[in-house]
Formats: sequence, structure tokens, C-alpha cells
Amino acid sequence: LHFVAWHPDGSLYTAERQGELTRIDPRTRAVTRVVPVPAPGMWLQQILPDGRRALVVLAGAVTSSGRGALLDLRTGT
Repeated sequence: LHFVAWHPDGSLYTAERQGELTRIDPRTRAVTRVVPVPAPGMWLQQILPDGRRALVVLAGAVTSSGRGALLDLRTGT
């Protein structure tokens, strides 16, 4: 895992180095993919307090630096 963060609703978000972002439901423990297609080079940094968006870094597969962006956690875009 590259990143793990608690969401305000109690769910756990995990991000893999290959760009896979998943959510673990706190009640059912069901795992769902947040980003429809893994996005290599998208590095999750922080879930914002509104619980709807997260800060990510868009970088290449071999670097962890790049431009910042907002990710909508509901749509994965």
C-alpha cells in the first residue's frame, strides 16, 4: 500500500502504487473500487474534510512528484 486514510464516515481508503484506489465500508467491510480504472501515477495524499474530495499528485510511475489535483471520491474523476 502506498497510502491509507480514514474518511469522515469511518470508511478506510487505500491506494496502491499501481493507481488502484479502494474503499472499505466500516459496517460491512465490503471493498469497492473508487477509481473505475487504475490510474498509475495518481498518488492519493489526503481526504478533505468534506468527505467528497481528495488531494492527489499526478506523477509518472517512477516518481512521486508532479502537479496537484482534486479527485472526486464519488465519481473517481
